Amino acid sequence: VYEGEDFRSKTYHDIFCELDSGMDMRYDRVPDHKFHGDDTADDTDKVIVGMETYYSIAEIYSTAVGIDKSTVGALETKANPGPNIPKIMKDPVAGPIWYAMETDMEQFTSGDVENETVTSSSGMVTMTQAEIHNAWRGAHADETGRELSTQETLALGENNNPEARRFYETILHNPGFLKGEVDDDIIDYMKDENGRFIVSRITSLNLHYSAIRHILRLLLNNPNDNWDGVCVGEDETAVLAILIGQSDKDFYKVVKDIGMPVFDNSIQGDNWDFFLYLCTKKCPKDDNLGAKKITADKNDDAARKLTKIGSWATIVTNPVSYNCATKENWVGIIKALLSGSCGDEDETAIIWIVDKMIRAGDAYYLASQIDEDEMDSGVDGDEWDTVSSMMNKYW
Repeated sequence: VYEGEDFRSKTYHDIFCELDSGMDMRYDRVPDHKFHGDDTADDTDKVIVGMETYYSIAEIYSTAVGIDKSTVGALETKANPGPNIPKIMKDPVAGPIWYAMETDMEQFTSGDVENETVTSSSGMVTMTQAEIHNAWRGAHADETGRELSTQETLALGENNNPEARRFYETILHNPGFLKGEVDDDIIDYMKDENGRFIVSRITSLNLHYSAIRHILRLLLNNPNDNWDGVCVGEDETAVLAILIGQSDKDFYKVVKDIGMPVFDNSIQGDNWDFFLYLCTKKCPKDDNLGAKKITADKNDDAARKLTKIGSWATIVTNPVSYNCATKENWVGIIKALLSGSCGDEDETAIIWIVDKMIRAGDAYYLASQIDEDEMDSGVDGDEWDTVSSMMNKYW
């Protein structure tokens, strides 16, 4: 009925399955529980599924041997009751996505439906189009069981984060969402009427993690046939603007999920150095992806960004906290600054780090990893006098 060649229903299915916050269902044994998809299921989901499965098996067994199922601790079985759409429409995370789905599917679910038999993409479910249409409409009911029209359903969510809803409609109504054909739509959404890039346009929407991950994949370079094409210019800006607005936890998670090599293959120049700045600032200390990459690549440009006030787009960047990275990381960053031609800005950055390491009680460790001769090979003039006097008693 709806899937067709573009798998548009699969778009929504996959996004809902990945909602960390879960979905409201009409399940009354645990009335306030939100259910999750396969990848996000929590312990309560597993207990409920296991319990209902046991009740079903116990009913079959009890009937077969002629005993009451209560003797084996089984209750009445409950079929999957389906989504609680009125609750979902008011959910701050799921609601805007469901709203976009309702408006997208309206063209397929209104009016007469041809009663052909269709099979799901998995090949496991076969139904008539009329049966699917009736199930869809039957799911739209209020607490009394009265069927809600599409307009009544939409009215329930029209004031629920309307900006996020419009964004989802912009990208999800495009059949190419799963095929990676909407990066231009995303970039256009992030601009104002004069074509100026608004860094906060997407970050202000409070989108859920799985949506952020997929949007980033659409903007980054294509490592397989499911992602979009070349990441250049405004694509890079959009990626960084989205990453800035993520919590430290989600930033680290999405960079790990997508993979540093993909970002490395997609973001270039000053944008890449700013990305490494963000990684150093937002990744956990015990797995600081930015500091590790700066050390591995001996990237002195990115290393300098960590130690001074700067800017990217309209955003001011302050020096990162010394506590963002380990003492091992900071030694690696100094070595990156010493590599190649160590200019005045590199020397100033080294002095900043040395000062932080001394204050943190890590000077002896620094002295054990970078001796006086190695430091002297890169730092000279007044800057060498400063470093030498700071580290004199530790070497």
